[in-house]
Amino acid sequence: MKTNNIVILSVALFLSVFALAPQRSTAQGLKKIHHAYVAEPGYYWDVFEAQALGFFKQEGLDVESTRFDLTSQAVTALVTAASQVASVTPDVAMLATIKGQGDVAIVSNEVRLPTWDLMVQPDIKTYADLKGKILGVSQLQSASTLNLRQLMRKHGIKDNDYTVLQVGGSGKRYAAIRSKQIAGALITEPVNFEAMDAGFRKLGGVYDASVVPSVVFAATRSWASANEKLLVGFLRAVYKAQDWLNNAKNKKQAVDLMVDLSKARRSSVERSYDKYTSELKVYNRGAITADVIKKTLEDMAEIGAISKPIPDPNKLLDLKYRQQALAK
Repeated sequence: MKTNNIVILSVALFLSVFALAPQRSTAQGLKKIHHAYVAEPGYYWDVFEAQALGFFKQEGLDVESTRFDLTSQAVTALVTAASQVASVTPDVAMLATIKGQGDVAIVSNEVRLPTWDLMVQPDIKTYADLKGKILGVSQLQSASTLNLRQLMRKHGIKDNDYTVLQVGGSGKRYAAIRSKQIAGALITEPVNFEAMDAGFRKLGGVYDASVVPSVVFAATRSWASANEKLLVGFLRAVYKAQDWLNNAKNKKQAVDLMVDLSKARRSSVERSYDKYTSELKVYNRGAITADVIKKTLEDMAEIGAISKPIPDPNKLLDLKYRQQALAK
């Protein structure tokens, strides 16, 4: 975990320069919230749609989203108060608290399960063909890396049958595939569809092997406690956007927004929409349980990110804000 400490320390100074008081109001009387997200915008369709449709404004909020390449950087933004809410993988969010780097709590689910597809070079026909090959990952000790290993194991490929290389976010992993630096990697939407159209092969999907959350909403307990109304309003607006996205009659408008944000081809974004709303149903108003978090913690222990015995999952969750958001 030395690497994570270095990342947090190095990014903290940079982020602190831009840290703004979350109570500051905009000229329109809206309360400012800085939201952090990681890599491509597709997963966070609900947040961007809540912004575009005015749902945040209805809650008296002005939400500004900042992109980071690594989840650890987004969590650091929380800890340093550069951001107040972050869309991050649950493992890194919990790790900050477990390692004493910041009292970060998971306040809601966002994307209920991982949607990444395993994209590989065109000449790779089966999982067995990946033996002896290099596969790209975002970070060596991350949920996505474990998800990759789980998918490979399901198809009879052992951990020592291949090598993993830390490359970065989904876009960077796809670039590494195109340059033939790696044989394959987990790629998320809509980049995975761009890869398919370019002739790269989809072997399978992580959703076939894992049920742990892909992305959660996290905040520090101190900020959440002091700004309960803001956090509840944020979640309420996002859940409203999720309901809107899940309504097929809104597909064209939703796709229009994500095409503009991602700069991906419309056909790729349309397939992403169908995958999220019809095939996998990833948006479920933030539903999450301690049992799911327990499974995530067990997975973290498996890759050596934390030691056993695992912490009490209930101590890493704070779902009262979600309950309040759903109550109205």
